[in-house]
Amino acid sequence: MTPFGIEREILVKWPKNILAFMLHSSLKKQIVVSIIALIVAVLSVAPIELQRRIVNEALEKKDLDLLLVMGGLFIIALLAQQFAKYFLGTYQNWIGQSAILTVRKLLFKQTKTKKGDEAKKTGNAASVIGAEIDHVGEFVGTGISDLVADGGKLIFAIGYMIYIDPRVALVALAFFVPQIFIVPFLQAVLNLLIRQRTDLLRDISDLVVEDGKTGEADFQETALSTFENRAKSRSVKFLTKAIVNTINALAPLSVLVFGGYMYMQGHTSIGTIVAFMSGFERMSGPMRALVGYYRLASLRNEQYLKIADWSERRAT
Repeated sequence: MTPFGIEREILVKWPKNILAFMLHSSLKKQIVVSIIALIVAVLSVAPIELQRRIVNEALEKKDLDLLLVMGGLFIIALLAQQFAKYFLGTYQNWIGQSAILTVRKLLFKQTKTKKGDEAKKTGNAASVIGAEIDHVGEFVGTGISDLVADGGKLIFAIGYMIYIDPRVALVALAFFVPQIFIVPFLQAVLNLLIRQRTDLLRDISDLVVEDGKTGEADFQETALSTFENRAKSRSVKFLTKAIVNTINALAPLSVLVFGGYMYMQGHTSIGTIVAFMSGFERMSGPMRALVGYYRLASLRNEQYLKIADWSERRAT
């Protein structure tokens, strides 16, 4: 594979956010990788229905031939899904690494053509061209397609569960609603800390590589501020994770209790409950992934905006 290019003019006026940057730099490739991601999402639902049929039809009827057929189809669906995931990951990596390479080259040329005091801030340049562009570039490869894959898995799983038994599905879904409100609030706090930490780390890089005598007190103060910032960020992350994990742990319990009650009343089957437990796992996984995606997308957008601002100031 050969890397694709990104216009040099982007260093003068960067797109307004990381989503706009992804669409500007690799629109056709994002469409292709999103189609692959959608295929992965569709294939994730097939094993749930096969499990339900194995329990309700093959096992209850003691039909060995049907059991073997269903087992074979399950293996085929599993292998198809894993192959699609492999192809998705490979294509995502190519897009991300291409973005990193081409933008890094352009930013490097920009630093070499800049004269004056700004050119002396080599610490800033090293931080931006090194780790910062790595993080942002990798997200260019996964940002849209991961959303399509995880969002598709969640939608297909919810749709399937509602189709099988809407009553049990709605009970389970009720536990996911609070996350829609809690996670964005905590992420807004985290975003502010991320912006502050990026500035602090750039200041540390400048203080380390500066030619003249740099006061140790300035370095110690900046390092301490970075320590406090990271401590606060970790605290917010742990709080978010604890809340999400607690909510996710209650949902399968609701399926077992409510589904078990319905089975005792003769309103559902064991196969349906098994399908719901499997479906919930297929649903809770993408839900956790989407929560993580929201946090990561917010982080990468903040990092992208800092890089764009730094680049545009140097271009003027």
